[in-house]
This record gives sequence, C-alpha cells and structure tokens, in this order.
Amino acid sequence: PARCRARPPRRVIAPEQAASHRHSDAEDSDAKSSSEMPQDGEQQPSASLGSPKRSSALPAWPVLALVCGFTALQTFKPSEPYLVPFMHCVRGVPRSTIVDSIFPFWTYAQLALLPLLSAGSELVGYRAVVLVGMLGRLATLLLLLYGGDSVFLLQLSQVAIAVGFAAHPSLVAILFRSLPSESYARAVGLVASAGVLSGGAGSFG
Repeated sequence: PARCRARPPRRVIAPEQAASHRHSDAEDSDAKSSSEMPQDGEQQPSASLGSPKRSSALPAWPVLALVCGFTALQTFKPSEPYLVPFMHCVRGVPRSTIVDSIFPFWTYAQLALLPLLSAGSELVGYRAVVLVGMLGRLATLLLLLYGGDSVFLLQLSQVAIAVGFAAHPSLVAILFRSLPSESYARAVGLVASAGVLSGGAGSFG
C-alpha cells in the first residue's frame, strides 16, 4: 500500500503576533534607509562625477569681452602726458605745488582706499565697487575741467582718480568668479593685452 506522507502541522499566528511582526519589519526597513543616508558633514556623491571636464574654452565670453573693453577704456588716456602743462599753463598752478602738494594725494589715497575697497567688494559686491571706481574717474575729469585754479579741488581730483585705480582689482575679481579655473591664464592674458594695446594707442594721441 502507498505510504502517505504526514503533513506538518499548520502554524496558526495570532493577530497580535502578526501585528508585532509587521512592526518589527517596518523598523528594520527604516533603520536600513537611515543608514544609507549621508550623515552630517558627509558629502553626497555628485551625479556629475562621470561628466566630462569642461574644456579650456571661455564659456563666459561676454563677461571677458566686457572686462577687456572696460580695461581698454581705462588705460586709453591720451591727455595724461599733458596733465602737468594743463595745471601749470592753463590753471596757473606752480609746478612745485603740483609735484609737492597735489600728486602725493593720489599715492596716499590709493594706499588707504585699496584695502577698503577690496573688503567692500566682499561686503557690498564687486559690481558696486566697480561702479564707485567709474564714478571716481568721472569726478576726476569734472574736477579738472571745472575746478579752476583751486588747489583743494585739484587735490580732490587726485583722490577721485585713486578711487578708480583702487577699484580695478574688483573688476578682475568679477572675471575670476565668472570663468572656470582652467581659463584663468588665458583670460588674464587677454585682459592684460587689451590694457597694453590701449595704453600704447593712447600714447600716440
């Protein structure tokens, strides 16, 4: 006769026990998901690790063109060699006063303004400091043209042009913040070339 295999007894789980099993499974799932999450201070792996590196081409070329053009306009000063004859012959200021009492204001003003405007770039923004430098250069021209023979106004014009010179590093900082690091050398070379070419062209004026 065929032998019948005895079936194992069926296990009956009480509703309270089934609920406890589901609760423990949920806790295990939450613990596993929390262990996979990055802890504080841990950097989550970027999805762009496998992305290709940006080429050395300048992607922010409008910013570079703007900085080059701005630098060229700043260094194009065909009237600068005639500044002393203008003050002496047109305004009637003695040469000793020009050399000893007017020009030193540019040196000391730039020495004081350079760290102040550099710190101000971080506080109020680079564009605001560049705008202040532009206004300083414009004020210089107005004081020279309409200041008359007042030594005080001529000294103030030297302080105003010192503002323009001290704000120039903020213009270069905008360039560095807009371009990738692999383009820094080429960008600085282009800006320097624009300044040299413009200054050379201004000397023929």
